[in-house]
Amino acid sequence: MAGVPFSGQLYALAIKPFLYLLSRRLTGLVLREPELQLVLLVYADDMLLVIQEPGDLALVEVCQAIYSAASSTRVNWVKSSGLAVGHWWQARSLQPVLQTIRWRAGPLLYLGIYLSAT
Repeated sequence: MAGVPFSGQLYALAIKPFLYLLSRRLTGLVLREPELQLVLLVYADDMLLVIQEPGDLALVEVCQAIYSAASSTRVNWVKSSGLAVGHWWQARSLQPVLQTIRWRAGPLLYLGIYLSAT
C-alpha cells in the first residue's frame, strides 16, 4: 500500500490485535520499584519484545501463528534480531523458526539506540 496516505493508520489498526495478544500472554520484564511490567515497545513497524522467561519465546511463536492464521500475515524471523542476556537460554534449544533470528550477545540497535546488557 505504498503511496496511500492512510496506509500507516491501516497498519496500526491491523497490527493492534497481535500486539494485544502478545501483551496479554507474555510475562515480559517485571520490575518491583516502580511496579512495572514491560512486554513490548512499538514504533511504526518496529517492535521490541522483552522476554525474561524461557517459555515466553515459545509463546511468541504461538501468538504469531494465531495472528497469521487470522490475518494471512507473517513475521520475517530472518530479518529479526535478538539480544541475548543471561544464561537461561540457548539458541539451539529454540523452535527452528526462532533459531533463524540473528541472536547477539553484544549491543543491538533499535530505533537508533544501542541496547546492551552491560
